[in-house]
Amino acid sequence: MDLVAFNSFVIHLIAYMSLPLINGGDDIENEESKFINMVYNYDWSSTSLGPIEMWEPVLKHVTGSSKASHPPIVILINPPDWILLYNKAYVSILKTKHPDALGMRLQDVFPEYFEHRAKHELNNLIATGKGAYLNDESAFLYDGYKEEVFNHSTINPVFKSDGTICAVFCLVQEITQRVKTSRRLKTLDEFGHHISKVKSLESACHIITKVLSNNKDIPYTLIYLINHTLNTSSESLIAHLIATTFDYDMGRNIPDYFPKTHEIIDLTKDSNKNYDEYIELKRGVTTYSFLKCESWPIYLTLKERNHVKVLLNDGSRAILLSIKISRVLSVVLIYGINQLHTLDEKHMEFLQLVTNQINTFLQQAKSIEDEKERTKMLAELNYQKIVFFQGISHELKSSNAFKHTWKGQIDILLYLDYKENKKMIVLEVSDTGIGIPEIALSNIFQRFYRAESQGARSHEGTGIGLALVKELITLHGGDVAVSSVVLIVDDNNDMRDYLADLLREFDIYRARDGQDAIRVLKMLKKSPDLILSDIMMPNMDGYELLDVLRSDIKTLMIPVILLSAKACDVSKIKGLDKGADDYLIKPFSSRELVARIHANIELSLLRRKIFFQRYKQEDTKQLLFSITNMITGYYVFNNLIKNQDKVSVVKRKKKKKNMITGISKLDINEIFLYVAREVYRRLPCERISIIPNEQFNNNKIVVPGEKGSECLTPVINPFSEINDNNGNNSQTFTTLQEHLDKSSGVSISLDVYCDDVRKNVSELSVEVNLDYKNWGWIKAHRSPNSIWSDWK
Repeated sequence: MDLVAFNSFVIHLIAYMSLPLINGGDDIENEESKFINMVYNYDWSSTSLGPIEMWEPVLKHVTGSSKASHPPIVILINPPDWILLYNKAYVSILKTKHPDALGMRLQDVFPEYFEHRAKHELNNLIATGKGAYLNDESAFLYDGYKEEVFNHSTINPVFKSDGTICAVFCLVQEITQRVKTSRRLKTLDEFGHHISKVKSLESACHIITKVLSNNKDIPYTLIYLINHTLNTSSESLIAHLIATTFDYDMGRNIPDYFPKTHEIIDLTKDSNKNYDEYIELKRGVTTYSFLKCESWPIYLTLKERNHVKVLLNDGSRAILLSIKISRVLSVVLIYGINQLHTLDEKHMEFLQLVTNQINTFLQQAKSIEDEKERTKMLAELNYQKIVFFQGISHELKSSNAFKHTWKGQIDILLYLDYKENKKMIVLEVSDTGIGIPEIALSNIFQRFYRAESQGARSHEGTGIGLALVKELITLHGGDVAVSSVVLIVDDNNDMRDYLADLLREFDIYRARDGQDAIRVLKMLKKSPDLILSDIMMPNMDGYELLDVLRSDIKTLMIPVILLSAKACDVSKIKGLDKGADDYLIKPFSSRELVARIHANIELSLLRRKIFFQRYKQEDTKQLLFSITNMITGYYVFNNLIKNQDKVSVVKRKKKKKNMITGISKLDINEIFLYVAREVYRRLPCERISIIPNEQFNNNKIVVPGEKGSECLTPVINPFSEINDNNGNNSQTFTTLQEHLDKSSGVSISLDVYCDDVRKNVSELSVEVNLDYKNWGWIKAHRSPNSIWSDWK
């Protein structure tokens, strides 16, 4: 193709592309006209091109045709000056560089792009006279900020009549948004490939940060989990940094330019913090406001329930978003913002989509953890059931008379008798054993009560044998004392009377609405074992009553059954979500109601036992932590003393030695006195002795002391209505020996003579080692043959 034909082809192509839109409006035409006038009125004589009248004819034709075309076009004129002349569509690429870029050199408008990319391509075009297709990825600088730009473009030479190149015609297609969209869709798709790997909240967080590592749109991610704990007086908010994209096998490398990034944060301390330093950043025609702060505004993000933009110390940007996982768990996500990106609407949409994916991950993880917790609780309930029935089986096979009779005989009589003109059969068992103390007579028919004995053949048992005997006899005509208390809450008098009559096996209290129920609860000395409440009531309905009950530590664990005529799932779900244990639709079967009441009371007792055991475990951990800190402090202090400057006069060596010995004795005695007191407060026993090895020359510590002046108030049990002995004794025959076998340095003697008290005792002895040497023993005493199922 000759030069004339090629130039004609280019002109016709541009003319075709410049056809006006069918539905274009007057406004568009006016804008185009203004732009064309601006180009023609530009002082071209101030450039190396000179006035338009002096330009080459072919250049005039190309210029006239390109100004009205819709694809972005730029003409680079007069090599090697490469003067810019462009159409209105190219303004979207120039952004804030327009209109100053018109008539300027390419190397002055985009210097970095020219040096690294354009200069080579343009020189090659001048040398060969051939056009080229370019696929550009560049970072253009606009008014102090860089922005990522992706273009497809074709460059072709424009020839003068003498065959030399007077300009380069560039047809540009910007694909920045297409590239970003494709990249972001790939990120979202990557989440879907990993959700099956989620096993827990922690694993979910690490998978999320792995998916987002080396991500161009989100340079880094930090994930804080916030636990909401409702106490009696205030709400506790503790944030834990679970995972980041800065994690590696050996630790975590947080950049220095970040705000203070704590692993654990007590957010309640941030509730009154003021955030008033905001910095405005301009990107194009839009101004963004960023918070400048010393530490990440986690609490502010939770409070605002909206995103918070933060400006970092190095001028980079980040954004915080929050997710509500459950009533007691929230998440705050910290996303880095690519320095080459504007935080525009499309970028925010992408971040929200990523947050939605993360929410799906964490909800899945929470469901898995909840299911594991339910399974664990069911396993514990099942274990308690097995222990209970094993105890029953054992008690039915044991004979108290045989166990406590060493000499003499056991008589069993079976005969007829009369009481109140009624014939009865009497089974009488008598023996010549050790007898039952008078003080224990009133308690022997209580479940799990055990009268301590010095002369039993064996020491097993759970204290439920005689209770079972009483219950079996009661089934044959004896009296039964009902201990369960039920509170009925209903605004209908007839319904209250009907329920009271139906539940006459229980002790019944009544209330006419929620407010009246609160009054009754305050009046009762003992909390009811169950509350049976209607939903629709005046003053305070059943849902409002539930809110009050579940927000008070005293009534938190009382099982509640809701009664309602509403059969819809919405009402039932609302009640269960607010904390109801069961939901029954009117009209209901009387047998079903009674069965559900029994089941919920039994489940409540088992739950309380489990919570009590967990409370004891946590209390023990806290005590051990405190003791460990004290002993660690003791050793640190002694090591500091021992490592003091050894260059000292001989006269002071003896004095220094005496000082160290005195401090060591004083500190270790105080530590073990504290240990003795705290163990005595938690472990029911007659006394605690701490006996040092003779080589340490320390004093024996006994609690309570002779004067009895120590502060030995028992540790308060928050589950005071649960009999501590019940749970302990029920585990004796299944777990005690296993714990003894695994616990090195622990021994139990059920009946041994003690010189200090000059009588036989049941003794628990624990060996104490310091510096891998035996320091002494901690010994606890009870009356002979007492079990120690609660020692651990």
